[in-house]
Amino acid sequence: MRKYYLIIAAIFLSSLTSFAQSDKKMFELGDEAMQNGHYTSAIYYYSLVINKLAGGTSTEYMPFETVTFYKKPEKQEDGSIKPPENPGKKEILAINKLADAYREAKDYKNAVVWYKSAMEHRLDEFPYVQYFYAVSLMKSDQFEEAIPEFQGVVTELNNEEHPISKKAQSRIISCEFALNPNNTEEGIAVAEMDSLINSGSTSFGFRRLQNDIFVFSSARKRKVDSVQMALDEMDQFDKEFEKALGDGKKKKKEEYNPILDPLYMLDIYEVRSVTAGQFEEPKRAKENLSMPFIHEADLTMSEDGRTAYFTRMDPMDHRITKIYVSRNFNGQWMKPMALDSNVNKKGFRSMNPTLSSDGKTLYFASNRPGGEGGMDIWYTSINDDGVTSAPQNLGTNINTLEDEISPFYDNTSKSIFFSSEGHIGFGGFDVYVATWNPDTDWFKKAKNMSAPINTSKDDAYYYLDAKTGIAYLSSDRNKCEHCDEDTLDIGGNCYKVYMVSMPNIEFALEGTVYDEITMLPIPNPVITIKDIRGNRDVITLRGDENGFYSMKLEANWELYIRAQDEPQEYWAKSDFAYTLGLAESTKIVKDFYLPKADGGEIAIEGIEYDFDSANLRPKSIEILDQLYRDWIEPNPSFKIEISSHTDYRGSDTYNMTLSQARAQSVVDYLTKTYNVSTERLVAQGYGETKPAEIETENGEIITLTEEYIKKTLQTYKEREEAHQKNRRTAFAVIEKF
Repeated sequence: MRKYYLIIAAIFLSSLTSFAQSDKKMFELGDEAMQNGHYTSAIYYYSLVINKLAGGTSTEYMPFETVTFYKKPEKQEDGSIKPPENPGKKEILAINKLADAYREAKDYKNAVVWYKSAMEHRLDEFPYVQYFYAVSLMKSDQFEEAIPEFQGVVTELNNEEHPISKKAQSRIISCEFALNPNNTEEGIAVAEMDSLINSGSTSFGFRRLQNDIFVFSSARKRKVDSVQMALDEMDQFDKEFEKALGDGKKKKKEEYNPILDPLYMLDIYEVRSVTAGQFEEPKRAKENLSMPFIHEADLTMSEDGRTAYFTRMDPMDHRITKIYVSRNFNGQWMKPMALDSNVNKKGFRSMNPTLSSDGKTLYFASNRPGGEGGMDIWYTSINDDGVTSAPQNLGTNINTLEDEISPFYDNTSKSIFFSSEGHIGFGGFDVYVATWNPDTDWFKKAKNMSAPINTSKDDAYYYLDAKTGIAYLSSDRNKCEHCDEDTLDIGGNCYKVYMVSMPNIEFALEGTVYDEITMLPIPNPVITIKDIRGNRDVITLRGDENGFYSMKLEANWELYIRAQDEPQEYWAKSDFAYTLGLAESTKIVKDFYLPKADGGEIAIEGIEYDFDSANLRPKSIEILDQLYRDWIEPNPSFKIEISSHTDYRGSDTYNMTLSQARAQSVVDYLTKTYNVSTERLVAQGYGETKPAEIETENGEIITLTEEYIKKTLQTYKEREEAHQKNRRTAFAVIEKF
């Protein structure tokens, strides 16, 4: 059997441990390993209590997690480790702890076995064994078996608002989602990249850095000319490492053993693209971006190439995970500095930085307080001096009670891709996308990217390369290659980088133009389509005799659409259409209902002025903004009168003066704010001379004259409502250019 050396203190010490040591000590070591995120070390110690695992050890590395291998113990037919048949008190405690350790180490096959044993030997200090048993079944592709276990959790808790009950209910929906064949996208190909990228014990986070240079994180053998050179490196970086971690703890160099086994230390690598999907030999990133003795990953860089952000993690204590920044000066990367407490809150983890295109917004994952639960996706603004703002949580459209990690913001589609364990999905981490909604000025509800991008295993670090259209994905879906027949895989799988080829996606826009009153189609309407970004020529379409129009669209378009009849007898109407972030073929339907342009005045509902004044109130500003977007902007060939009216109370002169001033204040706002020509807008005050008209229930048209109000309306409330209708601001077409 091949042998590996160890790089973390817990396992280093375990090689010196014998079965003569007390069970209490093994529990203590296992608990400490669990607390520090060394789950597979915990498996080793808890197993010693049961006296089932012994002998040589070796380690593998996953993203921010160590995975350990041991000699074969007694197995069952499916290859899983066999729990004791008649466990004693200490063994029952070890069984429950082992189940948790296997689950955290993502060895779900063994987790299922040990949770099943724990179900038979329940302990009060492990109240959610059945829930985690069901989770492990789900993450082992046993969806049908997991559903009744989740249902049992809900029944046992008998409280639908309990957090675990909520999670169980959500997991049931996820199992049903995974079993539904409609949630597999046809035409998507997911292929593991070659050994240039997937070398060593793990590779993940593949993305374009700049021009033809890509970057990713990997744990693999580092090339050194001699052992002495490596020893010199250790001396050089020893103090830097201790200071960079910033936790005040003394570290012994021999605890890390990077020379003996650098295969398990994460570094950042750069690789040059030859052609789309083809790459040269990767090279370790330059000094200060990738240092010995520290786990580093998630490199993201500003577009000018002068500022880099990345994650560093203490290999001894995974809770110490921070985001660092380094700046390039005269071709040299400066000493990295941890970002301030707005990002790296003391006592909590921050990782997975990704930048917006302008370099002013940093998205990252953190388990800091104030989120939805576990790791959440946050964002912060960064100014030119590197000062960050108070972070904002992306909310429940993206974050859940479970973990969300590895955000990637795609500037082209204005979408954020991330991985989550809490949204409806296939189990483990699934990749989701949340597209930007311009109407709400926020991200839409996250959508599962479906199979084969997602599996029951962990799928994360999704990145879509805008230049080639190729996506890259990191996943532990396939068995790790670093096992042999004499070792037992206790983490199951390692992260590798996969290339995702998307199918041909088609987008179409279509709709029909109708008369708003008759609901009959308007023949041969003119449809004008403009690119909001101004990167494409204006497109003009002619609808058919039934008012129908259609055209093909391209990906990542933001369109302004205007519908108008040819004789311009109707008001033109407008709308927007987007293909931003759409990952599947989509038909966008935009129907228009046009009102007659000669149909008289149209009241502007909700306009308010200060008392006895022409000053517009804030609410009126919002209404006038909408008036411009919906009516004035789409109709540049109409000359529009803005009219203001009063009720009959007050003198004729006063009412006429006030109404003229109020109409003028509306015109002044629209012309100044939107640069509308004064030739297109006319202010006209009518005082009390044009009372409003209303339609009764039997269809009779009534004019709200002074005589009608005084003689017909009996109550104060009725008269006040009539006065309010007369006190109106309206608009109408008075000329066509």
